[in-house]
Amino acid sequence: MRLLVHAARQSQLATQAVQKGPLSVRRPPPPPLAEIAQRVRDRDATIKTAYATGAYSYQQIAEYFGIHFTTVGRIVRVRE
Repeated sequence: MRLLVHAARQSQLATQAVQKGPLSVRRPPPPPLAEIAQRVRDRDATIKTAYATGAYSYQQIAEYFGIHFTTVGRIVRVRE
């Protein structure tokens, strides 16, 4: 009996975890980098916008623009 109660509670907790879930699961998918690049004409502004979505890493952005990931980091960290 005790095992059944424990199993039911674990199932309930798992369901609650899926419903709440981490933010990355609940947020809508980000726009593709090509779409961001079309909306924002300046390369550096596009890089900052893409990184600000939280969906793209320095490496992913660097591969898209054909630059080194440290260059992306420098661009993101520069304050306007």
